[in-house]
Amino acid sequence: MPFKDTNLVRKFAQHIAKKLSQPPLREKLLDADLGFEHRAVGEDLRKYLSEFLKAQAAESVLPSSEVDWEGDQRNASELKRNYQIVGIWTFPDAAVLAPFTCAFEFDREPKGGGSGFKDALMKAAVHVLSGAYDACVLVYLLSAGHATHKYLNDGSDHTEQLILALQTAGLYVTLIGNQSA
Repeated sequence: MPFKDTNLVRKFAQHIAKKLSQPPLREKLLDADLGFEHRAVGEDLRKYLSEFLKAQAAESVLPSSEVDWEGDQRNASELKRNYQIVGIWTFPDAAVLAPFTCAFEFDREPKGGGSGFKDALMKAAVHVLSGAYDACVLVYLLSAGHATHKYLNDGSDHTEQLILALQTAGLYVTLIGNQSA
């Protein structure tokens, strides 16, 4: 089935990562209560997947699609997103479950700094490195006044190699700056 194509899911992940960093989704994410970002854009993910699949369809029959997020009233539980890894059950904040799989993690930079981005990056990486998902989008919301370049482009060869390896595995990162105080 052409919709199971790895290139298609990665194209979707790249496009939705960009879309999430632009208005109006950017503002929805920044305005969302802490820990509820996935709920603020869940319906938008569902809508965007449908539009994306229509644009990709070579034939008139579209594949069935499914998007789920924690707290979505259409779903009784997170069981479809769940999987076991290193002895614990885990699931992304939101996910495309059909016609391909794409996980979404939403995290915020801690006000005090620290290793929040590294932790979020590794949490998101588990979804693709384990093979549980075909792709993953990490949406990382920055604290007011923090520059987006310090995480993905810190001048370190090690950072560059890590980000390239994660992109090759199907992880896409979007950093969203918060210009308000």
